[in-house]
Amino acid sequence: MAGLNSSQALFGTLREKAPAIAELRTQKWKTEKYKPSSDPPDKIRGFQLPGVSPLAEQVLKSKSGPPGQINLAALSRWYLAQNTEGKKHTIDEWSSTLEYVRKRALERTAASSGTRSSSVNNRKGIAAEIQNQETSVKSQFGNHLSEVGKYKSRLENLVTTIRREIKAMKVTIKELEGWVAARTKWPLKVNEKCSYFRDQRLGIDLVADDVEIELGKENEILNTAIAENTNSVLEESYDVLHDMEEIEKALLADIERKGSAHTIDKSMMKLQLTGAKDQMLSLDSVHPRPATALDAEDWRYATNALIGRAEQSFQNCDTLRTTMKKATGHCDAILRKYAMGVDLALRTKVNQAEEAVNIVYDLLLETKKEIQATDREVLKIEKAIDSHLPPLSYATKRLEERQARPETERTIDSVHEALIQEVAELDAATSALQDELNVNLCNLEELKAMEAMLEEDYGIKKVTLNIERRCVKIRSFLSPDADNYVVVRMLNDDTFFDLMTR
Repeated sequence: MAGLNSSQALFGTLREKAPAIAELRTQKWKTEKYKPSSDPPDKIRGFQLPGVSPLAEQVLKSKSGPPGQINLAALSRWYLAQNTEGKKHTIDEWSSTLEYVRKRALERTAASSGTRSSSVNNRKGIAAEIQNQETSVKSQFGNHLSEVGKYKSRLENLVTTIRREIKAMKVTIKELEGWVAARTKWPLKVNEKCSYFRDQRLGIDLVADDVEIELGKENEILNTAIAENTNSVLEESYDVLHDMEEIEKALLADIERKGSAHTIDKSMMKLQLTGAKDQMLSLDSVHPRPATALDAEDWRYATNALIGRAEQSFQNCDTLRTTMKKATGHCDAILRKYAMGVDLALRTKVNQAEEAVNIVYDLLLETKKEIQATDREVLKIEKAIDSHLPPLSYATKRLEERQARPETERTIDSVHEALIQEVAELDAATSALQDELNVNLCNLEELKAMEAMLEEDYGIKKVTLNIERRCVKIRSFLSPDADNYVVVRMLNDDTFFDLMTR
């Protein structure tokens, strides 16, 4: 807890210096009491819970920043060094830890929020600390921004798709060699790579789960099964390629135009809300129907026409690709069965990992917001305490000077009682604020510890999610539609494999 400044120290010892004020009746102030965080349940006590690494300690000691303060590579090295035997946790231990982290973060943010609410009420003169977000925007302005944004997003999705389609159209499978390897050695390499990467998960996330079981089954089958291979007829065609390239250019140009318009309108929306009265008037630009502007319906028609042209080209490309790329053979039924088992378990794991990342991220973000709010509240309480020093000096000075009155005039009059009451009220109010400050500082320490724990857990779960997603990407190359040239090269070139599966 931070040391007391001069004002806080003075108010904290005022009753010792003037004990008579303790007998006076003063305003009663209700203050919050500090509540420590709950301990972890017995089932996970003794484990390396998130928050124990030196990197978490650095987060604890540093100023709170945005989520993701911990370097994942450094975190990985530290955890791997602590777990040289590769010991893994159970699903139940992982779930219990996540629930404990979630519960502790929620408890701490709730306790801190309650404390801040109490201190805000006692300060009276302090306004709400968070500026209200913009409350209103002209409906048509907002609708237009939304419409432009949706069109732009749709066009961007079309660009992504058309680039993928163009790339697919340009792909030429020139060789048939390696087909057998692509259906036997290749799946085995994919399996082993997935197992290797998944063993890089950290801490509580290094779980022996269904994916690991399914990978083990698949590996056993791949080492004994003989994949069938067949010859395939490779076809090439660039009938619609030129048209798709022209559409891509038109889409990019329209995206640039709409992006510029969206930026301008968004800037003007903010201008309307912040300091608009200080802006220069631009009356020359006020024209209901500018001569150089398009009618809104014509604008929509042109955009929809471009979208329709792109979507039609996709249909043409799909039809052509169906003709171009025929199945060249499949592994036997049992290999498919076990591959499907792995893929299903992996998809479930990705969903679980994404959910865990989102849960921890939301908790971390809320904790960081609470830290910022509590930091501001501490400064405001300290400022409020400091502000009581001048009136205290003023009151005590009056009391001191009034002692110079003639002896027969040195009465305990209403002025004297009022001055004594003023000193007492200042002490009571400031003592309450000091109590609030102490609780806020305690909460801040706990919030920082919680932040460190969540930062580490967030890093752990991001590493897990990246690994699971990479495994999904790796296994996508098992698809019969995978480029045989790429597969063969990935099989024989680990550098290329790493590049293609990042």
